[in-house]
Amino acid sequence: MSREEQRSHVRVAAKMAARFRSAQDEELEALERQIASRGALQRTKVDPELLDHVARLERKLDLVLSMLSQELPEPLMPTEAREIEISAAGFGYQSEAPAPVGELVLCELLLPGIPPHPVRAVGRTISSDAVPGGGFRVAFSFEHIDEADRDGIVRFVNRTQIASRQRND
Repeated sequence: MSREEQRSHVRVAAKMAARFRSAQDEELEALERQIASRGALQRTKVDPELLDHVARLERKLDLVLSMLSQELPEPLMPTEAREIEISAAGFGYQSEAPAPVGELVLCELLLPGIPPHPVRAVGRTISSDAVPGGGFRVAFSFEHIDEADRDGIVRFVNRTQIASRQRND
């Protein structure tokens, strides 16, 4: 069975702001705790609209804090766009350098839309293959991702597919 046949999620190519880097253990643990706490909150019997509102406020607060603090990374800007193939399971991109397979990486993506949807997740490098003409095709699977962010990716993939089909009709 080929790699294409094994995929369980549809993926699309899109240009979006993205940043990936090897993460320190403390950063990974903090993000994993944040994702787990959101999941626990979502499993409680709370109005889904309220949960969505709180999640949006939390993202906005994270953005404001990252702008004010030198310790936190700068927020992603749409001008930092690069070509990515993305699905609910992970993403891939062209790189000038190989990435160590198995490495955990802090991934930050800014899904295009109105408003843009910031995604922070922990990914694992699953392949780093040389491509003809130079460079590498690097692929990541999501190890830890908030389900609301995964849902946002699914919506983005679906919207992108629909738009592509409409352009081709």
